[in-house]
Amino acid sequence: MTMTTADGPAGRLGSRAWPFVVTRNRLLDWRPIVAPDFMIAQGGEYLLVHGADPGDGPIPSPVFERIVTTKRYGDLTLLACSRHATADLIGGSSQEQLVDRVGRPIQLIEGLVLPGRHPGCAARWQAQLAQVDAIAQQSFLDFWQSDDETEPPAPSRALTETGSAAEREMDPGQVASDKGVPGDTGQVRIHGRGYPSPRQVLTAAVTVIASLVVLYVVIRVTRR
Repeated sequence: MTMTTADGPAGRLGSRAWPFVVTRNRLLDWRPIVAPDFMIAQGGEYLLVHGADPGDGPIPSPVFERIVTTKRYGDLTLLACSRHATADLIGGSSQEQLVDRVGRPIQLIEGLVLPGRHPGCAARWQAQLAQVDAIAQQSFLDFWQSDDETEPPAPSRALTETGSAAEREMDPGQVASDKGVPGDTGQVRIHGRGYPSPRQVLTAAVTVIASLVVLYVVIRVTRR
């Protein structure tokens, strides 16, 4: 049986995954700072805080897999790992552990959300998990400086199994470019100034020839 989620049949979305990042800072408790756009749109992104909790295992953790069942999205497969949040995320040393205001070490949980049930799929998504680490590094600095409890997470768009964006989509925080549209060659089209048609070329050539003939006749007449 094909299960239907907020974004369509889960079977059809099995080759797409949405990045997420869960962490905390000096003042704010655990929360997603990057979450799938479809989850944010329906206000359910906080389920990632509990669904991707690594528990009391070692840090950094190996990639772990969770399947969670929700009323809002149906079944979701979460692939995630946790690591220490170090000061290189905010421009410092990678040897310095970041801590909260009472001295507790801070972690990052980085992962992917796949609509539907996909047990044993972690090996197929290793390269995309590396991309999530880059997204976390881009997003963490702004979050580290924030004390706003109501600030929403940055929305993420789907990745495919090959690692490319599903529909030429932007990373969180990336500014839209005006360098063309998908399928465009990047060349700028000047409106109202295209190549002349053959008829226009012929008309111009006849005009030039006629002008030369008139000029020739005038010169001959004036020399008599």
